[in-house]
Amino acid sequence: MTNSAKEPFYFTEAELPYGKEGIKISVLVSETLLDEKSEYGHIQVFDTAFFGKMLVIEGIIQTTVYDEFIYHEMMVILPSLRIEKPQSVLIIGGGDGGATKQALRVKSLKNIVMAEIDTTVIDVSQKFLPEISGGAFDDPRVELIIQDGAEYIRKHKAEFDLVVLDSTDPVPGSPAEYLFSEEFYHEVKDALKPGGAVALHGGSITFQPAEVTTLIQRLRRVFKYVDLYPAIVPAYQLSLFGFINASDQPHAKTAEVERWMQNIEGQNKYLSSEVYETLGVLPPYIQKELGL
Repeated sequence: MTNSAKEPFYFTEAELPYGKEGIKISVLVSETLLDEKSEYGHIQVFDTAFFGKMLVIEGIIQTTVYDEFIYHEMMVILPSLRIEKPQSVLIIGGGDGGATKQALRVKSLKNIVMAEIDTTVIDVSQKFLPEISGGAFDDPRVELIIQDGAEYIRKHKAEFDLVVLDSTDPVPGSPAEYLFSEEFYHEVKDALKPGGAVALHGGSITFQPAEVTTLIQRLRRVFKYVDLYPAIVPAYQLSLFGFINASDQPHAKTAEVERWMQNIEGQNKYLSSEVYETLGVLPPYIQKELGL
């Protein structure tokens, strides 16, 4: 169903999984472009005064044209700098196409696979937010698989340098919930080549510290090195957002990153070698709250 009403209103985001109580974020909507339900969830597209077009699933903001580049560079470009010239990447989820667009910027990647369970998310994003994917799905280097990512990954052992978990939030009972489990992280590790890395979002460090802590604890039982990188992505509760990388090899040093940046096509809008050098820095009160 598409709602063509153009009366402005405030959309209030739903309760976040693992979220603190007592606060919700509201965004001024200029127009509702889409409001429908797919097999896997309630999908909405709003045109907003601040963020421009915005994709919402199950009442939670997924991406916006205003700041998607921050999220997707942190999800894809950042872990690609952990490995010298990665050859293959699996993106689980990512139906908006932003992660795939960033993967195409990594010159050494020859095999880019995206496994998305919900075709509606792809179709809606292509129709209403095409600038996020930038035509990525039409590139011959991209293999699009319509399948549950958990099912796909079990059949591919030691195949990928990078696995990017670009799923929706771990809402209880949703298909994404399993993708945040320790059992699934073992399956991800089996799909990685030696020295490979997995990247995922950990939610808002400010509003969902319990989610960040839980994921780090689970990953530490599977991988030797687990690193938390914060970045402010305004669409995500206007707060400090957590990005997690896990691997059995340590993160790259700044000198290596500066060299490996040459493997990235074009100019990053957010992630520079200077930004990279400060990414792991967390204020003491956040370290204490997260138990780090």
